[in-house]
Order: sequence, then C-alpha cells, then structure tokens
Amino acid sequence: MLKTIFAAATAALMIAAAPVAAQEWPLKPGNYWDVSAITVKDGGELKYATHLANVWVAQQEMAKSKGWIKGYHILGNTYPREGEPTYYLVTVFSEFESPEEAEKRGAEMRAAMKTNIEKMVTESGGRSEYRTIGSQQLLREVMKR
Repeated sequence: MLKTIFAAATAALMIAAAPVAAQEWPLKPGNYWDVSAITVKDGGELKYATHLANVWVAQQEMAKSKGWIKGYHILGNTYPREGEPTYYLVTVFSEFESPEEAEKRGAEMRAAMKTNIEKMVTESGGRSEYRTIGSQQLLREVMKR
C-alpha cells in the first residue's frame, strides 16, 4: 500500500513538473548599463555641466556613431539625500570588446578628441576640485521574453 501511494505521488509530481520544465524562462538578457555615480561639489555645477555637455557627450556621440555603444544618459539626482551623487552617467552597450579592440578604440577616441593619455589624466585630476567620482556599477537589462 505504501509503495502504491509513493508511486502515485511520484507520478503526480512528474506530471505537474513537466509543463514547468518545458516552459521557457519568461525573461531574457538585454544590454549592459555601465553606471557611474558623480558628486558635484557646491559651486562646481557649471564647470561640471560644461564638461559633460562639451566633452563627455562628444565622446559618447562618437562611440554611438561607431556602433561601440547603443546609447547613453545623464541622469540628474533631483533630490539627492546626504551622501547620494548629483549625477549618474550611463553608457549602454550590448557586448564587451576584446582587449585589442579596446586599445584600438581608445587610440581612435584620443585622436578624434585631439588628446593623449597624459592630458586626459591631468584634466581628470583638475576636475577633482569640483567633482568626486563615486561608485561604478555594471547592470544587465532584463526584458520580458
């Protein structure tokens, strides 16, 4: 009798589980979202906004025109609480480049922006007087299948 009950219970579980096992996962992976948190110090808003508008956007537009990225966003934190960033800079892309491709893209970007690594590092250090780079996250968009 116990064997019959066990066999019936096992069969019921297998029948109930079959549709779930055959079902596709309802979500699918999408693009990557690289998110940088930036805090602008009091009095530095105009300087940093000018940098974003004139340099960062130009770099993102070039990357987008080359197909290196899908898009980008500057998200302002309208009501930042204590310790929260002023801006979130988002770059959206679908796949990672190889190390060789990253080197090639970097050289192409520097040539287009008429800069070099030393100048970029110096300029970034200069922006530290009015902005702080906080956390960076890599998120993956998840979409309904």
